[in-house]
Amino acid sequence: MEYGLRYRHGRAARHRAALQIWLSRFLPSRLHASPRERVFGSLGAGLGILGTAGISQLAWGAPEAWFMAPMGAVAILLFAVPSSQLAQPWPTLAGNLMAALIGVLCARHIGSPWLAGACALTLSLAFMFAFHCLHPPAGGVALMAVFGGEPVRELGFGFVWWPVGVSVLLMLAVALAFNVLTRRNYPTRQRPAPNLHQTRDLPAGERVGPSASDLERSLEEHAQVLDISLSDLQTIVQAAEVRAHQRRLGELRCRDVMSRDLIGVAPDSLVGDAWSRLVHHRFRAMPVIRDDGTLAGIVSLRDFLNAAQPGAEQQPPCWAAEYRVRDIMTSQVQTAHPEQPIAELVPWLGGGGLHQVPVVDQEEVVGIVSQSDLVAALFEQGLRRSQ
Repeated sequence: MEYGLRYRHGRAARHRAALQIWLSRFLPSRLHASPRERVFGSLGAGLGILGTAGISQLAWGAPEAWFMAPMGAVAILLFAVPSSQLAQPWPTLAGNLMAALIGVLCARHIGSPWLAGACALTLSLAFMFAFHCLHPPAGGVALMAVFGGEPVRELGFGFVWWPVGVSVLLMLAVALAFNVLTRRNYPTRQRPAPNLHQTRDLPAGERVGPSASDLERSLEEHAQVLDISLSDLQTIVQAAEVRAHQRRLGELRCRDVMSRDLIGVAPDSLVGDAWSRLVHHRFRAMPVIRDDGTLAGIVSLRDFLNAAQPGAEQQPPCWAAEYRVRDIMTSQVQTAHPEQPIAELVPWLGGGGLHQVPVVDQEEVVGIVSQSDLVAALFEQGLRRSQ
């Protein structure tokens, strides 16, 4: 009897907990958008819909509410969530044009408007899935083609291009220009990690943590459509790993581990002299430093070998006398700050293909962090935590 009462009470408690969890899903979730993103998203959507209203004015003499509604949804996607896979140029253009065409066909060949609308929406969604152009506002365009009334029927198949196609193209053009001017990443695209060594090994950073293929399989195994790209998901996971490294490594920063006795070369140094210095100190790369102490670039073994004369592969490289370091160096250099946590350098020196990262303070080179420095720091920190 006592056991039965405890069992019933326990089951009731589990049911209450499950109900509370289910009800909590109806509460608003936090939007991770900075004030800058909120302002730019709102302004951009207003500019986009302004152009669409002008096209509606030209098409029918006044902006039509039934036409403006789906275009407003398009504007919110393009300007408020430009990183969404649903807001990229291909689904925006193809999804709307496909839905408009299917809507016109259903309106012409199905007598009942309600049945035509249901078929237009169903077929539009099926084709958007098939052609990888899922775009929610396109559902409104499909219904617009069926319930738009006489103005839409008079346009016939021309409705697909005018006003739908022109409006979407204009909205995309405004989105591209606006997002470029505000330095927002649009359009986003899958960028596979470069295989620097041209081998079948995974990048060093993916051999322990989740790899791109792991994330891709996880997305495929998920039962529902997730509005996030593989590259965005990988970026989020890597950022979380960096934060985890920071938490484990404490306050260890670049200034704590960097080499301060810099061995560098000047941009005007002869390539042969720079090669001799690189060999003497057994470096893989050296910073190229101007007379005022600022960083001009970095020169690495790869730069030397790329500049070697033909036939020099089996012997030390030789160069023409007029060759200078500035002629072969890499100008675009990833740098760090003395106060920057070393955990943030792990992706660069681990799987990013870099051997050294110059440390710059107020444009002056003050040190350099190499792979050896990073490994030694991580090893030392690991020893301290194990004690």
